[in-house]
Amino acid sequence: QHTKVLHPGLAYQHGKQHEFPHRFFFYLSHLECVPCADMGALHHYEDLGEPWDMREKVDDYRAFLEDWHVPDLPIAITETGAEVGGFHNNTESEQADIVGRSLEYCALIETPICIVYRGGDEEEGPMFGLFRFDGTPRPAWSKFLKVVR
Repeated sequence: QHTKVLHPGLAYQHGKQHEFPHRFFFYLSHLECVPCADMGALHHYEDLGEPWDMREKVDDYRAFLEDWHVPDLPIAITETGAEVGGFHNNTESEQADIVGRSLEYCALIETPICIVYRGGDEEEGPMFGLFRFDGTPRPAWSKFLKVVR
């Protein structure tokens, strides 16, 4: 059996709801798919430079789902984390704090699933990994273990 997940993708960008999910759910409602979903999903990235509250984002999504008559749908956080360097120029220590705080938020709002993006870095590209490309752990890995244990 497959899990059917409603993931509006670009529904929220920097804490602001956009029109896309309304069209997304309108389309799904015509296919009678919304009531068939097993859970909703969101991505949440918090940076020290632009903190925004995961609970507010989930509450907004829950209100949105209530409009579509699925108020009890569990909501999973299918991506969370922070990039080392990048746009906000986070240090590895800041990444660890952000990952830890995001996981703690997931526990507080009782999400059934919380996935940290990404386990390890690739040779090129953004550095979101709990492990560096060479396989050595970042401080975020220790924070991850501390929170989930």
